[in-house]
Amino acid sequence: MQDPNHSSYDQQGYDDVSSLPYIPDESTPRNKPVPSNEGAEVTQPAQNTAEVHPQVAPAAQAAQAAIEHTVAVPPPAPASGTALAKPQRTLSRSFLITAGIVVAILIIAPIVTYQILAYANRSTPTKTLDAFCTALQHEDYQQAYNQFSKNLQNQFSEMDFANALAPDKVVSCVHGSASESDTSSVTSLRLIHDSKGVNQELVTLKKDENNVWKIDDLQVAA
Repeated sequence: MQDPNHSSYDQQGYDDVSSLPYIPDESTPRNKPVPSNEGAEVTQPAQNTAEVHPQVAPAAQAAQAAIEHTVAVPPPAPASGTALAKPQRTLSRSFLITAGIVVAILIIAPIVTYQILAYANRSTPTKTLDAFCTALQHEDYQQAYNQFSKNLQNQFSEMDFANALAPDKVVSCVHGSASESDTSSVTSLRLIHDSKGVNQELVTLKKDENNVWKIDDLQVAA
């Protein structure tokens, strides 16, 4: 029978306890791995990708959604009265300028049209002589007499004028060019009668008080 006072260490020949190898303490976990030698590469345990991806993917999707939302959302409209509202004031100024031009045209156009018509319809020595010749050839002696100035009409009546021309109708009436640069103009007048008689006249025209050109004198040309 074995002596209880002798341990198995005595049986193995270890009489000196201090020479025994390292005996782990009972409080040290037995399943703790012994540290590797210094400088040896420590292999990290592989992560379980099956468990990581389900957690990372939702975060990436959320970040992508936030970026897309930021791009898609338009910038807020600037408040009225701010510096960004200047383009609206520019457009309004352009509209007012355009409207002002249109109004100016509407006001000026009738004035210009009136002036053009007044200039086209103005009295000229040529128009007076044309009216006189046309009236004589149509035996409209009253209209021909109306082309005389008051000064000439005071020298003979309309009836005397008609009685002098009616017996020998005027079939041709030609006048020269007449200037309107001054208040009076002198030109030639040639009358051919039905009897083939010819009258060569010098006609003087003047403006009356209404700026209308009238025949003021008739003289036989030399």
